[in-house]
Amino acid sequence: MQVYIIFYLLFGAASAYLAQKRGRDPFLWFCIGVLLGIFSPILLLILPSFETGADKEKKTAAAENPPPSPPPAEAEEASWYYLMDNGQQEGPVPLSQVKQLVSSGSLHAESYLWHDGMEDWKKLKECDLLARSEENKASTDPSK
Repeated sequence: MQVYIIFYLLFGAASAYLAQKRGRDPFLWFCIGVLLGIFSPILLLILPSFETGADKEKKTAAAENPPPSPPPAEAEEASWYYLMDNGQQEGPVPLSQVKQLVSSGSLHAESYLWHDGMEDWKKLKECDLLARSEENKASTDPSK
């Protein structure tokens, strides 16, 4: 009799552990494991994983806040658009002004940029502008 109780408690514990790994309520599944025995872990393995509230929030936030669509194509070819840290889109501005914003620190490697001809918004570090602005600084720096 005691052996059966120990086995059912073990099945309850195993069910609680599996339930936690699969995003389900461990206490509820401990109780189900004690009642159903070996069938509870098998049932947990058959059921799909359950999404937690945090996972759902991440997915809905990503769906609700997609990257901004590119500005209209009527902008000049040399015009650049950028996103401020608060998500405000600015532009069109010439490339020289973008470089000034980088030098002043208003734009950083994680800032998004776009200009006519680009397929989608890219981070500044992906646009090669940081390397070009560093080269320009080195070539115009009289101390070197």
